[in-house]
Amino acid sequence: MLSKEVAEKTHELRKLSGEELQGLDMNELMKLEKLLEGKLNRVLKTKGDKILKEIDALKNKEAQLMEENARLRQELWTYLMVKQMLFHKATHHGQSPTTVSQFILLRAAIALTLPSSWAYLSPTEQQGSEAFIGKE
Repeated sequence: MLSKEVAEKTHELRKLSGEELQGLDMNELMKLEKLLEGKLNRVLKTKGDKILKEIDALKNKEAQLMEENARLRQELWTYLMVKQMLFHKATHHGQSPTTVSQFILLRAAIALTLPSSWAYLSPTEQQGSEAFIGKE
């Protein structure tokens, strides 16, 4: 009894995999085709759902990384602005804490961060920033 069930299931499996189709008539082939189409549609739906979930996860990760990037840019911007203000304050009091080449590098670093971080500054901050980086 059990061996007969195993033989039937094996035969069904071979039909589903495209083997042993020679003895099937047109109705059996059409039933098999509909069965396979239904299974394929379930597989495609599951695959589509997983792809959409992965896309959503990647979009969330992108948003998190963009927020982190913006935060880090703002921190860098603030750091560079404070650094330049300290340089100006020190040089106006007759001190020379950094060399001219360091000052030039600092201004270049600020200028490089400005275009991408410009959107995070208010118009007042933008005008004040232009004076610091020599865009008056």
